[in-house]
Amino acid sequence: MNIKFEDIQIENFRSIEKAHINLQNQGNVIVKGVNEYEDNATSNGSGKSSIFEAIVYALFEETSSGEKDVANRINNKGFIINLNLNIDGIKYTIVRESKNGNKSNVVLFKDNIDISARNKTDTNKLILEILGINKNIFLDSVFLSQTVSTNLASLSPTQRKERLEILTNTDQVINTFKENLKEQQNLYESKCVETQLEINKIEGKQETIENQKQNLLIQIDNINRQIEERNQLGNIEDIDKQIQNYNNEINNINKQIPEIDNKITIINNSIKELNVEQGINETLKHDKDLEIQDQRNICTNIQNEITRVTNIIGHNKVDIDRINKEIEEIKNSDTCPTCGRKYDNVNEEHIQKVIEEKNKEIKDLEDKNLENSEYVQNKQTELDKEIEKGKKLKEEFEELSKVYRDKNNEIDEQQTNLLNTNNEKTQLLQNIQNIQQNINSLNKQKDTILKFEIPDKTQYEKMCDDIDKQIVELNNDINSLNKQLEENNDYVGSIKHCLQLITKDFRTYLLQNSISYLNSLLKNYSQKLFSNEKDIIYITQDDTKLNIQLGEATYESLSGGEKTRVNIALLLAQKSLANVIGNISCNIIILDEILGYCDAQAEEKVIDLITTELEDLDSIYMVSHKEIPIGYDTEILVTKNKQGLSTVRCY
Repeated sequence: MNIKFEDIQIENFRSIEKAHINLQNQGNVIVKGVNEYEDNATSNGSGKSSIFEAIVYALFEETSSGEKDVANRINNKGFIINLNLNIDGIKYTIVRESKNGNKSNVVLFKDNIDISARNKTDTNKLILEILGINKNIFLDSVFLSQTVSTNLASLSPTQRKERLEILTNTDQVINTFKENLKEQQNLYESKCVETQLEINKIEGKQETIENQKQNLLIQIDNINRQIEERNQLGNIEDIDKQIQNYNNEINNINKQIPEIDNKITIINNSIKELNVEQGINETLKHDKDLEIQDQRNICTNIQNEITRVTNIIGHNKVDIDRINKEIEEIKNSDTCPTCGRKYDNVNEEHIQKVIEEKNKEIKDLEDKNLENSEYVQNKQTELDKEIEKGKKLKEEFEELSKVYRDKNNEIDEQQTNLLNTNNEKTQLLQNIQNIQQNINSLNKQKDTILKFEIPDKTQYEKMCDDIDKQIVELNNDINSLNKQLEENNDYVGSIKHCLQLITKDFRTYLLQNSISYLNSLLKNYSQKLFSNEKDIIYITQDDTKLNIQLGEATYESLSGGEKTRVNIALLLAQKSLANVIGNISCNIIILDEILGYCDAQAEEKVIDLITTELEDLDSIYMVSHKEIPIGYDTEILVTKNKQGLSTVRCY
């Protein structure tokens, strides 16, 4: 999946009033901010990250933190985002907008043709299907930010394993491997059938020429007998009697053939019916798989809602702490916070009224948090129920798979039965042919005796020698074909064994391969990020869990600066893994406040690593509220004016 972002147009998204950013071939880009709106006049809060959060919102209808309400609240005109990108050579345009506070809508264009679905939900699904990756993978491979709570190090050890499997498209690899193995199985099974038919054909030919030899020997014996009979005048009646016996044998065989033909018809009908049933089973199995996918989406949506409400609770707590601090400042001050009047007593009615209003605001926030906590608990209960439904669907899918395999075995048995019955009919027809040859031979013998003409035995003896040579050649061919048949049967057995192991063992192999690849990169990154040669970042696997360590220390025990460097190494390694194994590549990368707790020396090492590892990208956007020690090709300055609206300029 090759994703190339071309440009984005933004209007009234968060604090940004209007901006048009070219995303192609920009080289190293420094994104700075100036905040004239807040009293402290720092660059934080200027709206720098909003440029790139607009990309995330255009793709997934929410920001990296899960925020959905993104319209500028000052002018209250709604918002518009127009994102142009190219995926595997096809141009797409995503337009999201909201007018005057109404709900947002989305339009999707493919090569300038509207391909939007019937509603926003289905269009969002179509965008994810075309994009080929979910939001978490996007944040791990394109939009790298230390503040995102879904990066690999922030996940639980079990979730880390799942993240790597999604990143490397493990399920699709396993399914593709299974399909390839089944194709090979069908190929070698077909070769086995073809080889067996060829063996049967040669054996039939061998039997025919052996019968011919027998006939020749009979001819020779007949000649000898004719000579004796001629000498004794022969006995025509015995020959006629023998011919009659042969004709009786042919009649008996002809009576068996219609019964065999009927059996062949019955078997063919049975195979057709089994194939129809198998088609139904395959459809049921496919439908059940789709149900499982839908159930997973339901669980994901519920989990996202829980995360969203949990974030709201956290924001409210921050607001409560802020208001408490304001109350404390009022109590410790001698100036009215509303009119600036000096006062002597904090217990003045006007001051107390201000404090009461702030306490009421705290009470409202606490009530909202209580309500949201109950909502989260209810949603968690709903999620647990949906997970149980998913487990039940998986059990039903496994049962359908078993029925599917059993039906395949029935079809194989009927195919074998059909082959054996056809061979039986072929053998009977061959017997008729052999008997007819004997009859013809007897008639010739009779004619010979009647004419008293004795053929020369020498030509028949020469023909017998030629037949012996043919039999030797045919035996060599049969031995060679039997060897091929044995090899092909061995291939079929090996493939069936691989299919039994692939689901678990191959998945484990793929995960170990991914971990090995990551550890190889992390070792190299560690040498560039840390001075101590023992400080090597690596990932270990413990059953279904993945642990992250720096030397002997666990990730959780590291300092802020160490965690920052480990996170950067992990993010770069995951991006490489997504490209090499998951086949996910992109022309840009966004590094949003990634330096974290780094000191000057650590910052320099991080910048050196980033510029080295990402030098092949068209555009590298580095967002920071402080100066970054790096040369750059383009500078983007985001300025939030005194009215709270941000403008964007590129230099």
